[in-house]
Amino acid sequence: MIGGDTPELIEIYNRIGRGAFQLTLDGIQVAGRTLDDIQSLLDYGCGYGRVTRVFAQNLSPKNISVFDVDADASRFCAEEFGVKSLVFHEGWNWKSVGFEKYDCIWVGSVFTHLSESYTKETMELLISLLNPGGILVFTTHGEEALRRTDWPDWFGATIYNKRKQIQTNFKENNFYFLPYSSEELGILPFEFKRGADFGVTWMSESYTRNLLARLSNGRLMVREFRSAGWEGYQDAFFCQYS
Repeated sequence: MIGGDTPELIEIYNRIGRGAFQLTLDGIQVAGRTLDDIQSLLDYGCGYGRVTRVFAQNLSPKNISVFDVDADASRFCAEEFGVKSLVFHEGWNWKSVGFEKYDCIWVGSVFTHLSESYTKETMELLISLLNPGGILVFTTHGEEALRRTDWPDWFGATIYNKRKQIQTNFKENNFYFLPYSSEELGILPFEFKRGADFGVTWMSESYTRNLLARLSNGRLMVREFRSAGWEGYQDAFFCQYS
């Protein structure tokens, strides 16, 4: 979402989209491939197209698929940018979505909101959707995002008031998930059917690397890691499937 229509907010919105595309392009290049090699791209967690619009400016829209748990968002992207919309057709059944195999998958600011079990479930799904040699680029809340829990206005009052609990648990477990309250979930423009699995999440680089290795049986390699690589805030992982 843009959050307003002032020139400053519109520029921030566009800058974040361009930055996500650049991260994806960097991931492709780190893997030794070019944009021309990408014949199928999935924007997972597309929202209303902040990143999708930039993908569609640089790739053929027919080669781009988008998915979001908010079906209206995915359909909007299809109508607006000519990409392929993917949605749940039978409850929360991944098999009902119609995913294919992809040369590249972008997952921006999704793992920043999922419970540990849902994180594992989603990562396992994404790994299964990669073609051999496929590239997965995703972002997380790491050390920089943890540091910002000390900023009163960054995450808001709830997280600021619980910052010591969050920081302690993160340092002990390398992972911490704080679920949204029913009031916070009620603000969403759609019904999130797995509300208990949705909130704010922090995970360390080591936790993430170990998770990827375990879920992929060592086949998903982290080609590069950038601390605070997206907007100087979220960590970025550049991975390739063998």
